[in-house]
Amino acid sequence: MSAVRHNLLLRTVKMLDAVCITIPVGACWLLYYASRTAMPFYRVGNWVVLALFMFFYSVFGRVYGAFRISLSRISEMIYSQGLAILIADGMLYAVICLLTKHLPAIWPLLAALAGQLVLAAIWCTLAHGWYFRTFPPQKSAIIYDSRQGMEELFGTYGLEK
Repeated sequence: MSAVRHNLLLRTVKMLDAVCITIPVGACWLLYYASRTAMPFYRVGNWVVLALFMFFYSVFGRVYGAFRISLSRISEMIYSQGLAILIADGMLYAVICLLTKHLPAIWPLLAALAGQLVLAAIWCTLAHGWYFRTFPPQKSAIIYDSRQGMEELFGTYGLEK
């Protein structure tokens, strides 16, 4: 399989994750917060708020390694995505506070957070399985000066595959 096709498929799956994580926030914004802003937005403003959240999530997801399907375990990806979601939601709440000019109720955003975490867990499980079915592990050679402790390295770094 060519490197271009590999990268294109991987980017598509990662973009699907960002879109899926943005859907609960989008519903939360459109159904609750958008009508409570000091000067309500129209369509363009709503899209800007959602694009801002997706930008925050993508940046923090890359910082915490939330999209490293080939290198991370499922639990590590869920943890990384949880951190990225939590920080992005916090930053979005700060933006919402600025737009509404007061402290709005946080419960809709907490409900969106719960939905996002469930979607992140589902995505991580499905993406990890898809990746290793589509791109089987390559054979590798490990150059090591002595055999003692080499087997422990596989478990320590999650290199069983």
